Amino acid sequence: MKAVVYHADAFKEGKMPKGIYRQLIKQLRVNVNKFDMPLIHLTVNDHDGLGDENYSYKMESVHQVIWNREKCIVEFLKNHADPNEEYLFLEPDFEIQKHIPRLTTDLCLLLRGDDVALTPAWRLCKKNAYKFFEESLNYFPEEHKDWHGDSQAWNRMYANMGSPKLLGLYQYNGISIELRPYGDYASKRGIFSKQYKGGAKTQMVDPEWLENWRKEQTV
Repeated sequence: MKAVVYHADAFKEGKMPKGIYRQLIKQLRVNVNKFDMPLIHLTVNDHDGLGDENYSYKMESVHQVIWNREKCIVEFLKNHADPNEEYLFLEPDFEIQKHIPRLTTDLCLLLRGDDVALTPAWRLCKKNAYKFFEESLNYFPEEHKDWHGDSQAWNRMYANMGSPKLLGLYQYNGISIELRPYGDYASKRGIFSKQYKGGAKTQMVDPEWLENWRKEQTV
């Protein structure tokens, strides 16, 4: 199993300290390496790579953050993924807690059960699952390619799957899919992995890095 993260500097930190995503990726690399997973960094337009393996793809605009992430995932799986490998796609503010259970299907997604039923922030898959993500690109609203377009596109995919309400095994367009519980993998109290959303990112970033950033702001 290999971990994969997408990031390119697009100045979307908002109220977060500038450069926090780079620091989080460095910490994520250390974290996943402890669980015998190399980190693959997907990025765009020759951005420098921060992973054990790095892939850069040409995209129209670095500011179309979410669209670029989904396009890069599709390009990576189609053109660079090993068909015998499993890939755990995460965001920079994730932290692995325990070894992730291996796949028994082509694709594993997390069922949230709210207005965004499937979370795009976490996915575990094999190479041939690219077809699921490639189809979702058809449902991206043009005006939300920078942010939130993934949730709308994945809601359409969830509806196409028949809007399943239960955890378990499903089939969709020749892809076998397992739905696992969101709370175990992407909540702040996740058992196998957890995500520090919003302002909580400053709680997981290295305290020394954060203190140095604060000192720079007073200079």
